[in-house]
Amino acid sequence: MMMSFGFGFIYYLIGAIVLYGIIRLGVKHGIQDAKKEEKKELF
Repeated sequence: MMMSFGFGFIYYLIGAIVLYGIIRLGVKHGIQDAKKEEKKELF
């Protein structure tokens, strides 16, 4: 019982970390793209 809870929690943590990484990557690229678009509009 306790063992399966531990495995479930570990999988939950791994999933949360992976999701966090994907979201951070997306936000970073989004900010970079927005900055590129701003530069295009200025010139």
